[in-house]
Amino acid sequence: MYLYNTTFVVDEAYTDRWAAWMRTTYLPNLHDILPDAVNDIYELEKTAQTEGSRTFSCQWRCRTLKELNDLRTYGNSLIAQLGSMGEACLHFSSMMKKYTL
Repeated sequence: MYLYNTTFVVDEAYTDRWAAWMRTTYLPNLHDILPDAVNDIYELEKTAQTEGSRTFSCQWRCRTLKELNDLRTYGNSLIAQLGSMGEACLHFSSMMKKYTL
């Protein structure tokens, strides 16, 4: 099992705009490309470092390395559209493989 995580740090004034983009663009397009990938979004609890912004973790669980790489490729092209928000919406992604002890 693989996990593709993108963390978004969104200025509170832009949260509604970011959420609308997620609902209408990011999530539907990635679901169309990879209908079997499972998606969840979490909001991080507030800390002193995040005052004035909200932090979200968008996670996709994938069965294969190909799905993971497709998410990275297509997800990055969609995220490029967020450039219009400038520093009001920062993001970074990580790709993980399940580790069993």
